[in-house]
Amino acid sequence: MGRRRAPWGQAVSLQLAGTIAVGGFVVALDLTVERGETVALVGPNGAGKTTVLQAIAGLQPLASGRLTLDDDVWDDPATGAFVAARHRRIGVVPQRYLLFSHLSALDNVAFGLRARHTPKADAAALAAAALDRVGAAEVAGRRPAQLSGGQAQRVALARALVVAPSVVLLDEPFAALDASSRGSLRHDLPRWLDEGRGSDGRPAARLVVTHDPVDTHALADRVVVLEDGRVTQSGAPGELASQPRSTYVADLMGTNVLHGVLAGSTFTTAGGAQLVVGAHSAADGPALASVRPAAVALHAVRPEGSPRNVWAAAITGIDRANDRVRVRLGGRFDLVAEVTEAGLGALGVAQGDEVWASVKASEITVASDA
Repeated sequence: MGRRRAPWGQAVSLQLAGTIAVGGFVVALDLTVERGETVALVGPNGAGKTTVLQAIAGLQPLASGRLTLDDDVWDDPATGAFVAARHRRIGVVPQRYLLFSHLSALDNVAFGLRARHTPKADAAALAAAALDRVGAAEVAGRRPAQLSGGQAQRVALARALVVAPSVVLLDEPFAALDASSRGSLRHDLPRWLDEGRGSDGRPAARLVVTHDPVDTHALADRVVVLEDGRVTQSGAPGELASQPRSTYVADLMGTNVLHGVLAGSTFTTAGGAQLVVGAHSAADGPALASVRPAAVALHAVRPEGSPRNVWAAAITGIDRANDRVRVRLGGRFDLVAEVTEAGLGALGVAQGDEVWASVKASEITVASDA
């Protein structure tokens, strides 16, 4: 794992070590999410991600092992211990929101509080404050059918956070949103999660399922890759992007992501380096730029011709995964380029050498981060 793993019984984290069996499919993993940490659980369809979320939420019992939050045992088949879903301190943000159609946004957010026997007036006040915190105070009286996708997602987030959960589970939180809503929520969600506190006053452990590499880079402190019911790799997003251990990880995390500011067709990083980008619909302001490694071309001498972005770079590492060669570049931009073995051989370079790198403006994707 990317961070120090705490021993059982030390009150710091959510820990699941064991197996979950659904029919003939078995998920086996050892997963730790510290309080205040956001872990992205990624993997191909059918890998077992939803099964893991269901086990943590109390909807699917473990076949073996143990699930704990801090000092509390939530599931331990060996001893028969099992805490029902309604008694777990969890906030869930499902992919499709699942708001009650007959209730207002305010009443949807207050529902979990009322289920915990919070007095009606107190629940309404807490719900109103939660909606205000996520920028949705103006929709308090509207029903779900009257909400945009972004507004509905904010209501779903407020509903999950208002109960002061110690664990927050997010299932593809931006999948159903348009690009503008996705960018705004991607920017705000980490702050809302960091500001939230459980009933014990400590931040929640956060687990997010996503297929989007930009969301993974923007949200996650650490990434856990689940393939065919087994963890195949884990670490910080940058570690997985630069040194993938499988084709799936290379395809998912291989996208280079840069943080910066967009002004028209110019993207500027925090360090002042600039890229010219192609046609886009993102608004000026804070933005994310993503570049596929295969779109970064390497040259022995400065290239001439069509690329609008050309710079000198140092080779900081060379990694081989299956039939791919991934060249890590440092200097003006920290990027990964992907070339063939023959292409690398033709360049005649090794780690520590300098090369020229280029990328076409049309190969750079930008998205709002504000």
